[in-house]
Amino acid sequence: MPHVTGDGNVRSPGAAGTVADIRLSNGIRVGIVHDPLRSCVSLCITHGGGHRAEPRDKPGIAHLVEHLALDVSGTSPTGHLHRVQALGGVVNAYTGRDYTQFFSSFPIHALPEICEAEAERLAEPVTTPANTERQLRIIRQEVLSRLRGNGGFPDIYMPAALYAEPANAHSGFVDNQDLHMVPNEELTSYLKATTAPSNTTITLVTPQRLEQARVCLEAFAGIVARPPLSLPSLPEPRHRISRTTAVTRQGVLAEEVAFGFRLPGPDQAPARFLANVVLAEMLISLLAQDASLGLRRNDIRTSLTGLNAFSERSPAMFWLSMRVQHPEQGQRCAAVLERTLSEVAGDPDQSVWSQAKQDTTSLHHRVMDSGLRQTRLLGWLLALHDWPDGFATLSQLINEVSREDIAVAAEELSKQPTTQLVLTPQEAHA
Repeated sequence: MPHVTGDGNVRSPGAAGTVADIRLSNGIRVGIVHDPLRSCVSLCITHGGGHRAEPRDKPGIAHLVEHLALDVSGTSPTGHLHRVQALGGVVNAYTGRDYTQFFSSFPIHALPEICEAEAERLAEPVTTPANTERQLRIIRQEVLSRLRGNGGFPDIYMPAALYAEPANAHSGFVDNQDLHMVPNEELTSYLKATTAPSNTTITLVTPQRLEQARVCLEAFAGIVARPPLSLPSLPEPRHRISRTTAVTRQGVLAEEVAFGFRLPGPDQAPARFLANVVLAEMLISLLAQDASLGLRRNDIRTSLTGLNAFSERSPAMFWLSMRVQHPEQGQRCAAVLERTLSEVAGDPDQSVWSQAKQDTTSLHHRVMDSGLRQTRLLGWLLALHDWPDGFATLSQLINEVSREDIAVAAEELSKQPTTQLVLTPQEAHA
């Protein structure tokens, strides 16, 4: 896909979907997609560094800073949200392992004022103890809500089961209430480093001509450069030995077993990485078809699907999670998964492989059908992988995944020591 780099003006917008890849004078990277079929504008601000960039003694600070970034006025926990909503927009934010994102959609006429509001929010963020206490209360409710039932467990607990290096093994989504002891000056410093221009990527999907959108984004060029967040090195010297970790928690309603795999990211070999994305869809189908497990397709989830496939740097985390009725069913899942990987490595089923590619393509199309999801995906491709061309080539690369690619991916996974996470209601072990 054509893209433009440098500090100069955007060139000819070309066809719908063309990406302009620009660097503002203060270091902010900007990616703009011209899509004339959109009826509104979608904007995403991506900051490098999420849970894996947190200091080891301050787990949860990335998630707290995400909340504080929307509460810098000190007037209300939704001050910035209300400002966007008053302009007819919607806004949300999320902290992942390697990023923090703020994303919104709004009418075209609101773009100049939204850009001004976002630039003001990022220019000189300052927190207060009142902000911190308010946001910690909100976060406490978010975490409790996520841990009810069985929806959020694998990505919270899998890193420690899967990885050895401290940054990779860390999840900052749970242990965050001690952060009220962190000095306010330190929180402000972390917030400023996270939102520093050289750690910031802005992506925009708009029906406007690129030149028109570019003028609005000049509001961000006035933010003064400051030292960015220090991102950790994330290598893993070797695979961990085979292990099983059990987690019990009050309020969990269902038994669940999750199997984790360590993957390189898409940076060096995106086609090879996408073979694992298609393989994940194949495994879900094959496990659901196995009568000995008695699982429905909706009982099996994976982290490597849709948007999530590109939300991490290397190494990437891949898990399959299955809701089961009895503890011994988890042992059967492990045996069936091992056998299934071996069979796929030997001779991938033609029909299952073909259907998995269709399912993966359909998920990708669902992303591309939404301007909001498009701008988030482009933010990851630029900020985490420096791969603007991926925005246009992903669909083609998915289609080119061969049976041989699937067999190689399955063989590589089958050689990894088993990492199993068992999630049970507290009452099950009472």
